[in-house]
Parts: sequence; C-alpha cells; structure tokens
Amino acid sequence: MAKRSLSEIQKGEKETIQDIQDYIAAGYPLLYLYTTEELKTLNMLKQVAFNTDASLIVTFDTSNGLQCYYIKDEPDDSLQKIEKQLNVAKRDTIEKAIKFIIENIGEIKSFVIFKDMHNVFNQEITRMLKNLLYIIKTEQKPINILFISPILHIPTEIEKEVVTIDIPLPTKEEINNILEEFIFTMGISISDLLKGKFIEGLNGLTETEISNLISYCCIDEVNLTETDLNTIITQKQQLIKKGGILEFIRLNETIEDIGGLEALKNWLKIKKTIFDKLEKARRYGVDIPKGVLLYGMPGCGKSLAAKAIATYFEFPLLRLDIGMILGQYLGQSEENIRKAIKLAESVAPCILWIDELEKAFAGVSGTQNGNSETSTRIFGTILTWMQEKVKPVFVVATANDISGMPTELMRKGRFDEIFFVDFPSEAEAIDILKKHLKRRLVNRLQDKTDKALESIDFKKIAKKTKEFSGADIEAVVKEVIEDSFVNEIENITDNHFINKIENFKPISVSMGDKIKQLRTAMEKFDSKKAN
Repeated sequence: MAKRSLSEIQKGEKETIQDIQDYIAAGYPLLYLYTTEELKTLNMLKQVAFNTDASLIVTFDTSNGLQCYYIKDEPDDSLQKIEKQLNVAKRDTIEKAIKFIIENIGEIKSFVIFKDMHNVFNQEITRMLKNLLYIIKTEQKPINILFISPILHIPTEIEKEVVTIDIPLPTKEEINNILEEFIFTMGISISDLLKGKFIEGLNGLTETEISNLISYCCIDEVNLTETDLNTIITQKQQLIKKGGILEFIRLNETIEDIGGLEALKNWLKIKKTIFDKLEKARRYGVDIPKGVLLYGMPGCGKSLAAKAIATYFEFPLLRLDIGMILGQYLGQSEENIRKAIKLAESVAPCILWIDELEKAFAGVSGTQNGNSETSTRIFGTILTWMQEKVKPVFVVATANDISGMPTELMRKGRFDEIFFVDFPSEAEAIDILKKHLKRRLVNRLQDKTDKALESIDFKKIAKKTKEFSGADIEAVVKEVIEDSFVNEIENITDNHFINKIENFKPISVSMGDKIKQLRTAMEKFDSKKAN
C-alpha cells in the first residue's frame, strides 16, 4: 500500500485528515465517520494510518467479514501471525469479529474499521462494543475503532464514547481538480467561463457523482457545453426526489405577481445584489444572506412570496416537508433533518422553504405530548445549522402564529429579517384586484383589457375590502368572473364587486379570535411590516 504525496491530497481532505489525527492523538477510542463516500473515506484513513505510524488496518462488513491490510510493505512476524489466525476461520459475523479483535489484536497499533454499523446495532452487539472500548481504555491498547456509515445512528449506551465527523463534500478547488483531470484525459477544450459554471453547478455533489455526471455529459459527444449545465440541474433534481424529504417546486410565480409587500420587495433587492456578486461580496466582508421569516395573517401572500423569491433570485426552490422529517423509529427524525440539510446544501445556491414553521416546532415548548424531545432535537439541529451555515442556502420560513415559537429562533443571526404580513392596505388591495382581474380578462379581451380595467372604480371597491386577506380578494374576483360567464355579462362594473363583497365572509370574521392573537404576537416581536 503506497503512501500518497501531499500534492495528491486535496485541501478539504487535508483538513479532515488533520481532524481525525487530532482526535486520535487526544485519545478518543471511537470515531463515527458520517459519509456516503466510503472509498474516499477509506483512502483518507489509510493516509491517517501512515501519518500516525499505525501498522495494521482491519475492516469489517457483513458481506466480506473481517479483513486485514498492512500499512508496511513487508509485514513483520506479528502481523503475519494475525493474518494466519484470521484465515483459520472466516470472521463473518460482527460478534466473531469483535471477539477476534479482543483476543488477537492488542499489542500492534491498529485501525479497526466497521462499515455500515447502523444496520447491525442491537443490545448484545452494543454491549460487546462497550466491553471492547473498556479493554482498549483500561489496558491502553493501541487500537482505534472507526465507524463508516451513510446514516448516523448511535446507541444511547455508547454515545458518550463517540466523536462524530461529517466527511465534507468536495470543495470548489477539489471539483476544479477533478474537472481538470477529466479535461486533460479526454482532450477537451473548454473556456474558463464555462469551466467556472460547471464547477458552480457540480458544487454539492460527491466525487463519485461528479465523475459519473461528467462522463454522462460526454456520452454523445466528447465535449462539455452550456447544454450540459441543464443536465446537471436535472440530476440534482433527481437527488431531491430520491431523498424523499424535500420537494422540488416548479416555479411560475414572479415578484410582479405579488400585490403590495413593498417593504419586503425593497429588502429583497439588497439580498439579490449580494447573491449576484457573491464572491466579490465575500471578499468585501459581506456575510452570505441567511434567510427571512414571513409571518402573519393567513391568505396574505406568504407562500406566494416564497415562490416569487426563488424566481427573483433565480434559485431552485426546495420545500421542507416536516411531516416527512418525523420518523417512527428512535433517531430517525434527527437523521432525516441532517439528510435534508445535506440535500439542500448539495443543490446550493437554492431557496429552502420551511412552510408552517409553527407546526414544525410545536413540541419544543414541551406542551405537545410524545414528540417534544424529538422536536427539540430537530429544532437544535436546524438552529445550529442556520447560525453556522456557509453554503448559499437562503431559508424562507413562513408561519401564521409565532406566539409559541422559541425565542432562540427569533433573534438576529438566525434570520436576516423578520417581516409581519398584514391584511392589505387600500392601495395594496387595489393592486391585488387589478392583478387578479387582468390575469383573467387578458385571454378574452387581449389588447382591450387595460381599457376595461380603466372603467372600474377600484378605489371604491377597495374601501369595501378592509380586513380582507389577499386570498379573500382573489376569491371575490373569481366569483365575479364566474357570474359574468354564467350570466353572459360582457362588461364588469363596480356594482358586481360590491354585491359580492357585501355577501362575502372574509377570514378576519370567520377567524376573528385567531386574528387578534396574531396581532398580539406581532406587537411582542421586533419585526418589520412587509406591507
């Protein structure tokens, strides 16, 4: 087994290798390496073994059983003895493997690597691992236990003994090196501008996915073109679908579709400027925008705004389904949220839309029996990620009632800004009326649409829509158009709207008590008005 030179090791790998070495030097007996890239991780561990003067690597998986690999090219007698003992009987179960390690490996500095341990944990195996760790500690055995798994599952009995290390995805520098090697091998000519777009597009994928995707792009023609960038986007969408936790939302909505919310729109212009010049902004010392929380009156455009923001930023929109996060098994919910975060970062830059935020953390306060502990752990994971994330994932959270939300989520540093979405003002109601009516008339009247709108006194109508939500106003427009079709009315007038409004029950009436609670919550928090 040949040692790699430092020039062959990428920057991201070097940092991870150093982290592993530091934990080993500090005496941690058990490291859990959380990754989908097993081969890459094994190569890094071989490098760590070289750097720490280990003599032997022993691996176990349920298919191949226990196997050993020498670090030195010429093993000494003690290493050859271990190999002979291993070959006497195949150690094909984890119970036999642990017993063999305890009985035969102890005086030689060794790495013992277990693969996919999340599949085999039970009470007996957990106890055997505790015994093994106890022997390593008390007898000062030069053995380091390492788990490699794509799923993070640690039994409670040993969680205090474990250090988790999340193996990072390739950096842009590493992606560039992979791309450069492929370009050189295949003799491809590509401009620096296009290469930069490929690096950005491939960002967030594993090394295996990157290599496979580049090869796929060159099936018909050994070349890389602008068209292949769409292939990368499609493949990233497939990643989201396979994950089953995030939903990839197709976008038709634009900022122009939103009536009102001018304060929010002006704020978004600043954030878009930063995203459009992200690298320059970073060098200038500007932080990557974290996200925005929109809360307030139901039916007033919060969900529409989330979709329109994605279109405005020209980012893909991923919707986090909290219902899919919650799992029936212990630790499954926490694993799902970590997986969702990784998926979002793999598609970055993107918008992560967390809808109905108040339902996501209903149990954090402890008032919801059964799920409070799980909700608290999920909340903690999201909170830490939002505070520390470096990938350009812009979070758009929407909620109606935030009165029960934890104060930790509401403070600066989680979201860049919090906006309260109120019922439309008179001017905003006019804007909403015009947008919805124009969209429905344009197919029928075409170039006469604007003239038809001019004949309607929207100010008169808007005065009657006080405390109407945007959805209420849209519903009124729908009913007016429907009636005009059924009764074959060619020209719609103010009275058609007034008659509908007088017989319409808006949400401010049907949910009067709830609306009062929302206004009370708004007064509690230091938030801006989006209107």
